[in-house]
Amino acid sequence: MKKLIFSILAICTTAFATESAKEVTIHFSSFRTYYSCDYAENQTAKYLKGMGAEVLSVRCYGGIDHNNIDSSLRIKAKYQLPTVANQENWVSLNIQGREACDLNTTILDKLISQFSVRNSSVTKRCIDSQGRFSYNLQILAL
Repeated sequence: MKKLIFSILAICTTAFATESAKEVTIHFSSFRTYYSCDYAENQTAKYLKGMGAEVLSVRCYGGIDHNNIDSSLRIKAKYQLPTVANQENWVSLNIQGREACDLNTTILDKLISQFSVRNSSVTKRCIDSQGRFSYNLQILAL
């Protein structure tokens, strides 16, 4: 019985592995809108999780904080993707929104550029923070 459990455990651990950590840096700058790093970090983590990633860390520099107002943000995110041996894992992504249109589309565009994409339909109608956006696509989460 112990051999059977060990064999099943060995098969499961080889079928589901994780890639090494990946890192992405997102730059955002605006002359008319200001965002807090908390908001930018939360949005970045939320989108990465929606793409099937395990978020290891998200750090932001700039923006609005207690002592400073900076219209530019720099977001650095580290993440891993689970891999399934010999199998493609396409994740459907359907995101629509109206808030912080310029920042959210900048984050999404940069994150999506890190993945293979198919069946893509993207609509962006942003004027600074105002407007709406819609992303309907499938991404390959290896």
